[in-house]
Amino acid sequence: MKVLIAAGGTGGHIYPGIAVAKEIVR
Repeated sequence: MKVLIAAGGTGGHIYPGIAVAKEIVR
């Protein structure tokens, strides 16, 4: 969850968060 929040803050959009989430799931 922390990674998703960090990704969202860095990207400033939902897209980056989804990409990171997919990588984590893999």
